[in-house]
Amino acid sequence: QITAMFLAIVFAFLVQTHLIRIWQIYILSALLGIVNTLDLPAQQAFIGDLSGMENVRKAVVINGAIVQVSRMAGPALAGWIIGALGVAPAFWINGISFIAVIASLLAISSTQVIHPHKGKPLKEFVDGLRFVKNNPIIMDLMLLTLILTFFAFSIMQIMPAITTEVLHGRAEVLGFLMGASGAGALAGSTLIVPMTHKVKRLGLLSAIAVLWGGFWFVIFSLSRNVYISMASMFLSALLMPIIFATTNGLIQVTAPSHMRARILSTLLIVAFGVQPIASLFIGYTAYRIGSATAILLNGILMIFGALTLLLSRTELRTWEAKVTTPNPA
Repeated sequence: QITAMFLAIVFAFLVQTHLIRIWQIYILSALLGIVNTLDLPAQQAFIGDLSGMENVRKAVVINGAIVQVSRMAGPALAGWIIGALGVAPAFWINGISFIAVIASLLAISSTQVIHPHKGKPLKEFVDGLRFVKNNPIIMDLMLLTLILTFFAFSIMQIMPAITTEVLHGRAEVLGFLMGASGAGALAGSTLIVPMTHKVKRLGLLSAIAVLWGGFWFVIFSLSRNVYISMASMFLSALLMPIIFATTNGLIQVTAPSHMRARILSTLLIVAFGVQPIASLFIGYTAYRIGSATAILLNGILMIFGALTLLLSRTELRTWEAKVTTPNPA
């Protein structure tokens, strides 16, 4: 987090002094990607250490809700700050905000089980892939996560183009669209995901969630009205937390403690590692066929991918997860 704060402050300084160039953004983005590679697996595995395995699914839901609050409030606030104060102050506030995160991490105390490192990270990573391959439930959810992150998350990369070219808005409109997406995901995390604890066929439910998101992205791509677009973004994100909460929660409770971090690393590779490729894909298609048509294509491919899995993998339609009743708070 300290390194990420340093990168954010460098970015703010370059913007403030008008020295920013595209190659600098590439370098800073690559360095932040390396930081996230180290941070995210440890962060997710640490959830179990903090909550204990008996409460890990509830902790995953709470963590997801916090992430969605930031997705909802952050872009809307950034849009307002950029519109009122300019771009540079938004970057400075982003850099300073890391202080609160660092302070909270320093204040945390938890009980951890430390496993000795064998010095063979590649073998350990392969062991993690083997575990996923031999667990059809996690494999199905990984594939759905891949479809979702490749075709849904990449849409956010061209949202500025949609704002200006299609909806003819400015930074405030972009903030409203991103905030609507975050609000939908927050509603899904806090209201819908807890209800899925009573659902047995989580694979079928997760596939339906991908189909739902793809449908609303198709509607969004056809909209030329800000309010319809905001509603579409809200609804497209409503069921997405089901997939991430279900996959993360099942990994936390089914993977052996010495395997948990490496399985979560595999999940994060699927969830975040493919995003640069996905961004290149949607960026190129948006350049060739237009931003709205590119989103339409992604929505159709999401629907096609989920239907293909439903038809080709019988287990996805039939496997049932063990239902656990959350302990009362």
